[in-house]
Amino acid sequence: MGSTDNFVKFPTDVLEALYARKLSPIHYQIILYVVRKTNGFQKPHDYIAVSKMADDIGRYRQGVSAAVRDLEAMGMLEVDRKWSRKGHEMRVKPVKDWEQTVLKSGHVSNSGHVLKTGRQPSQNQDAN
Repeated sequence: MGSTDNFVKFPTDVLEALYARKLSPIHYQIILYVVRKTNGFQKPHDYIAVSKMADDIGRYRQGVSAAVRDLEAMGMLEVDRKWSRKGHEMRVKPVKDWEQTVLKSGHVSNSGHVLKTGRQPSQNQDAN
């Protein structure tokens, strides 16, 4: 095993804090995606296009966009929406910052984000 190219540096505090969160699958996918694009490449932030993220995780752009806003509202994700061809500048906020916001608001979106396969997430199968 000489190469470490198949590993991603993942902050332990973020991983442990995610264990305690009751997020929807799309929220977890977005956090993991942003960590991969930032910490995975030893960068404090990255420019991420929502449409590219949606394609990469197999979701519709509108659902990803709504879930990104949810994560911002929960204080877990920081997004700088200055215009750039590369997308929005994103990063996962430090856990010490998002714990207070999540616990205070208790907000987790149940907006029924649809997978690209047309299948609803399990907690929202009765919707529509």
